[in-house]
Amino acid sequence: MASCTKHPFDQAAGTCRTCRGEFCTDCLVYIHGVEKPPFCIPCALIAAGLRRKKPAPRRRLFSR
Repeated sequence: MASCTKHPFDQAAGTCRTCRGEFCTDCLVYIHGVEKPPFCIPCALIAAGLRRKKPAPRRRLFSR
């Protein structure tokens, strides 16, 4: 098995179901239970609706 994408000195314990990156146990989240494939933390935040895949367009505060 390869090393963790975020922690290069830790051994990867699994693969993210969305981005397919290899991560250690500290970086994997089982939001649908241990029977389903895990997410990495950034992909789990997107799946939960707390983050967006692309940043939102910046809005102008004042019109010119």
